[in-house]
Amino acid sequence: MVLGYILEKITGISLHSYIDKNIFKRASMNHSGFISKENPVPYAAMGYFKDQNQFQPVKEINIFLLYGAGDIYSTASDLCKYDLSLMNGQLISKKSLRKMLRPDQNRVMDLGCM
Repeated sequence: MVLGYILEKITGISLHSYIDKNIFKRASMNHSGFISKENPVPYAAMGYFKDQNQFQPVKEINIFLLYGAGDIYSTASDLCKYDLSLMNGQLISKKSLRKMLRPDQNRVMDLGCM
């Protein structure tokens, strides 16, 4: 949520507009968007919560709580388009992609892998 708010302050546009312009459109993700009361997703999975020893369906999602952390819907096909676009350098520079994929040696050591 905080990162979404920071992005809005830096760019001067809403998080949804930024993601739509810089990710969905660039990657041709035509079956992805944002869940809202005005735009419910007809094929959304149903959520459940555990009440004592019984699972109960969630009746209504609080959309506000999803901001920046889970209000996106997509399809498997669009996620594949995202992955291809990311790896082909359409979403970030090749330099940034290499840095993103490079193992952090300090982190690897912290995990006891070296």
